[in-house]
Amino acid sequence: MNQLNIHPLCLKVPASKPDSLAALRESMAKGYDDHFPIILYEGMILDGRNRYAIATELGQHPTAEEWKPSYEGDTPEEFVLRAAGRGRRDLSPVQLAALAAELMPTVKIEAKRNLDVNSDTPSLVTSSKRKGQDNSKRSTAKAATAAGVGENSVRVAAKAKATAPEVFKEMQAGTISVAAAAKKMAPPPPPPSLDTVTDAEGHQITDAKAAAAYLERHRFEEIGREIDRVRRMVKELGELPIGVCLDTQRIMTDLHNAKGDILAARPHVQCPHRNCKETCRSCEGRRWITKQLWMATAEEFKK
Repeated sequence: MNQLNIHPLCLKVPASKPDSLAALRESMAKGYDDHFPIILYEGMILDGRNRYAIATELGQHPTAEEWKPSYEGDTPEEFVLRAAGRGRRDLSPVQLAALAAELMPTVKIEAKRNLDVNSDTPSLVTSSKRKGQDNSKRSTAKAATAAGVGENSVRVAAKAKATAPEVFKEMQAGTISVAAAAKKMAPPPPPPSLDTVTDAEGHQITDAKAAAAYLERHRFEEIGREIDRVRRMVKELGELPIGVCLDTQRIMTDLHNAKGDILAARPHVQCPHRNCKETCRSCEGRRWITKQLWMATAEEFKK
């Protein structure tokens, strides 16, 4: 067999883990099983790149077959999804969902082509849009079935690929769950206003100073989340070649300490005397105090 190249569709499948490759090598050392041929498409390997690499290493001569559709409308993309879902036990469901989303554009192109061929010209624009939406749902279901995962998982992965590349990379690596990915992409809750500020018991805070302190607390928490985002960016930058020029560990430590200082300074303790008629030394009528101020308050004001 001549030297074969890997097809781009096959390269979209995550690489196997070392322990999986070791187990495959140990099995193939006993002899190549002709029941698992190398599948070729356009003269390149569509499925079986690990078997081909190990067989070449061991001096074996694996059998090869050209890819053929299993049914009418079958595509190489769907075959890759099926092969990954059934043959790659080291791939997690979230990785399979990300792979399905990676191959979804081609599935959608095929679906649109079928729509254009099989449907008459719609008389209304809304009718065309509705057919397109239904066809998109069918293509999502088709990709999910081929990969052996849920449709919702594929939709979350497709959204991450389109709007959140960092989250999509985590899904491809299998370091995040589908639920966590969806939570990361969820829009942040609207910031509270003076008209919607409530206390821990759900009662609206009508005192302007107390409400302002609550909004100040919310802003402190926003800054903390922003620091977390910067820390993730610094960590990713440290993994690049240019990262050798940075003292990544020191920067990460400084950001961690800064976040701790900021969150410690936020108003997050309700003054137990918040209903007193006179202004006391504890909160000076604001009803919200910092943890440091509460710890520094004299004991007689805490009773």
